[in-house]
This record gives sequence, structure tokens and C-alpha cells, in this order.
Amino acid sequence: MLEEFSLPSFSERSLYRVFEILGANRDKINIDWTSIVLHGNEARLGKYGYSMDHRPDKKQITVGVTELSGLIDIQIGMTIEPGNLNFQTHLKKKYWESSNRLREGSLVIFDKGANSVTNTQMIWAENLQYITGKKLNKSNEKIIAKFETCNPHVIDEESGIRGIKIDKLNSINYLDF
Repeated sequence: MLEEFSLPSFSERSLYRVFEILGANRDKINIDWTSIVLHGNEARLGKYGYSMDHRPDKKQITVGVTELSGLIDIQIGMTIEPGNLNFQTHLKKKYWESSNRLREGSLVIFDKGANSVTNTQMIWAENLQYITGKKLNKSNEKIIAKFETCNPHVIDEESGIRGIKIDKLNSINYLDF
């Protein structure tokens, strides 16, 4: 392993400590994506797509990273995909790449760009938990309009942040201001 990854030698105790950290943090993974702008035309994965760098004139690739989350974040997977692959589709690939490393009840964290009914159902079907951001829609706007009548609770008194909890059939939504 040392030769394969060009690592300096380390003690057996350090190796066991790494395994201990991996095991202790196995219950929570973060999955995130970014796009990388390409300034040439030779990369076969380079495609025009939604540019997080605000460069729709350039081809790009998307990169997905999965990491165990804890005291230190340990990368356990990476995918590189064409620049026109949306994050919802990319999540499915990343999830199946990493899901066999998770225990029942583990927490999967991903951003709102990958949030979809299909993806949350896929995670839920494996008896896992998830946290994600949510794109606001018309029904959320109605709730926001009557936020004060929903008896918001104080989340942070100093900053004035208050929130409400909305129980749904298969999920719980939190709306904070």
C-alpha cells in the first residue's frame, strides 16, 4: 500500500488509528459536486452545461466527491463526469458507489442541486437518513407568507433566527428566518 500510493512509512499504531477514525465516522457521509471550467477542447468529457463559475461559454466537467464526515473528513469516492450531467443524476452514481460503506440509519448529506423525490426515496429505501437543502416552490411561498402565524420557535436569540418545523408524510421540513 505504501508503494502503491507513494506514502512514507508510518507506524502500525497510526494505521490502526486511521481505521478507528474511519469506523467511528462511518455513519455520516457528505456528497458534494463542483464544476471545473476547461480552457481547451481536448478533454472528451468536456461539455457545455450549467456553469457554477458563470462561464456558459466554456466546456466543463463535473466532479463529485464523497467523504466520511467527522473530526476529519476522509474522502472515500470521487467521480468525474461530463459537464452537462446534472447533479441529481450525478448523486445516483455517487450514492451507489458509496452506499455499501454505510450502515442502516447512516446520514447522507447533499446540497439542494441534487435533491429530488427519486433521490430521497432511493436513500430512504435503504433505511438511511438524509439532510439536504430545498428549492423553494409555490407551497413554500404560502407558508412563508403566514410564517408569523405558525408560532416560530427561537433558534438563535442573538441573531434573531426563528424557525418552524413542517411534518410531511415521508419527511420533515425546517424553515428558518
